[in-house]
Amino acid sequence: MHWVWWEQLCAPKKPGGLGFREMVPFSLALLEKQVWQMLVNPDSLAACALKARYFARGDVLIAGLGYNLSFIYRTLITGRELLLKGLGWTISHGERVRIWKDK
Repeated sequence: MHWVWWEQLCAPKKPGGLGFREMVPFSLALLEKQVWQMLVNPDSLAACALKARYFARGDVLIAGLGYNLSFIYRTLITGRELLLKGLGWTISHGERVRIWKDK
């Protein structure tokens, strides 16, 4: 028996909802945050371990999929795709700009 609509459960508490989060967008946001943390803090243990295994010659933004991927890396790829949709960067000196590949 459903007593309350899901939209009302997920509404913020101030307008009268219960403040539940929708799990799929929330988990995708957490994955995106993990990829961002790997970019901001490349010396962390997780970033170093994943870099050594999956993208030793570059960074997480340009890493390929490869083969025999772990569950963690496959889910981080999902977060990376979301991050790339909203990510922007400045050119500054232009040393890292790949004219034919970068958007």
